[in-house]
Amino acid sequence: MLLYRSIKMPKGKKRLVTFKQLRDEGYIPYSRTHLDRLAAAGSFPRRVRLSPCRVVWVVEEVEEWIDKRIARRLLPLQRSD
Repeated sequence: MLLYRSIKMPKGKKRLVTFKQLRDEGYIPYSRTHLDRLAAAGSFPRRVRLSPCRVVWVVEEVEEWIDKRIARRLLPLQRSD
């Protein structure tokens, strides 16, 4: 029995990209294995399974992830004294 989780997505078209496109278009410099680790830890957008042999990522989610990383570098450094 398959269970599907309902995910609310904003209306409009979503751009989907493969791992190769993520790498070739300069979105991320990571390996697929590292992306899987980040996603499992909740630190990177989860992939979308289109079929048993095809997974993609939503470009807008990846861009939002990148924007958060850029914004984080603008914050003052936290000292752990």
